[in-house]
Amino acid sequence: MASELFSSSGFIPHGYCLAWDPMLVFAEVGADALIALSYFSIPLALMVFIRRNPSLHFNWVFMMFSTFIFACGAGHLIDIVNIWHPIYRIEISVRIITATASILTAVMLWPMLPKATALLRFNSAAGDSLRRINEELQRSHDALAESHERFRLTLENAPIGLAIVGLDGRFKDVNPALHEMLGYSERELLGMTFQDITHPDDLARDIEYVEQLLRGDRDRYRMQKRYFHRYGHTIYIQLDVSILRTSDGKPLHFISQIQDISGRIAHEEVLQHRALTDELTGLPNRRAFLDEAARILNRTRRSGEPVAVLMIDLDRFKSINDTYGHAAGDRALRAMKAVVEPRLRAGDLLTRLGGEEFGVLLPATAEPAAQEIAERIRCAIADATLRSHDGTAIHLTASIGLAVVGPGESIHDALGRADGAMYCAKRDGRNRLVAARQIA
Repeated sequence: MASELFSSSGFIPHGYCLAWDPMLVFAEVGADALIALSYFSIPLALMVFIRRNPSLHFNWVFMMFSTFIFACGAGHLIDIVNIWHPIYRIEISVRIITATASILTAVMLWPMLPKATALLRFNSAAGDSLRRINEELQRSHDALAESHERFRLTLENAPIGLAIVGLDGRFKDVNPALHEMLGYSERELLGMTFQDITHPDDLARDIEYVEQLLRGDRDRYRMQKRYFHRYGHTIYIQLDVSILRTSDGKPLHFISQIQDISGRIAHEEVLQHRALTDELTGLPNRRAFLDEAARILNRTRRSGEPVAVLMIDLDRFKSINDTYGHAAGDRALRAMKAVVEPRLRAGDLLTRLGGEEFGVLLPATAEPAAQEIAERIRCAIADATLRSHDGTAIHLTASIGLAVVGPGESIHDALGRADGAMYCAKRDGRNRLVAARQIA
């Protein structure tokens, strides 16, 4: 069949030579077909591109270029046909179209080159600007991530409690030190407000400070308050709070630092107790007596209620020390608490003023009632019996002076008058009660 196809009767080369070799003819046909197919695919791809990007500049250039490429592909198909059937007129027409399209494309392309160059430069500059912006954004992102990581590590590893608190008082973030301090899990705390765990007696003052922060009256505050532990007991904390605002001053949230000061408060209470307590008898000392007397006098001056004071001095106390030893004297002083306190009312105050002197403060007590109480105390002391180290009985008596605090009189002056009445009782024979009114 190949020999018939290429026989002199069926094949007129029309100027083609190809050495009369069938393989060369097939190679020519195959190459032209593949080239034509490739040429046709390019305009198709450009048309799809133009359709999807209608806003691109210079779309008409793509159209002209597509026409030129399509004509080139058609020329290769005509070359295949010309091998067997000459269609020179069509070939010439296609070449004219190709030449026209190429010339028009070139003519239109040259004036466009400055604009295209400017556009490319603009795109390049825009790309550089975008790269710089992207680099700056990346640096900002890295700095923000580093800052966030530092904050997270600070929050997690801080030795004191830290919390981010919303404007409604709800915990937004807490660190391990805080939920360990309060006994709650992190999840439990994040479902609570600071109001939920604050002692009621401390809440009003705390909320007042918060409102001052929100109004801008202050930018931070510090206070001591009590929180409820998960297991019910209270813990004392020192609270430092500041407020975080936006650049335009809008409040965002509160930042709270919480330190457990329960141990310090307990130590201070022990020191305060020691400062106001007589170590030997466990009774309030002179300082505690004077502080409480001043407080009561301020109250009773408004109400007009009378206040009486007693000065009690153990009789012959030096003789007890000299005869039975200081240990016996100390037992006598300690016994005064057990003997006198049961004879007092709720609200009365027994104190050791120093040495063998004791004072009693009797609020809302006129002189007749004060004399009755004083007599009960004197009789109880006289009925008390102590034993020395060898079992010898030691009998106690006391001389008592009584004074009712006068209008505008200080507690020091009243004690002075009661002290004078007590010395009169000693002078008159001891183991007796004398009112300051009797010696005025």
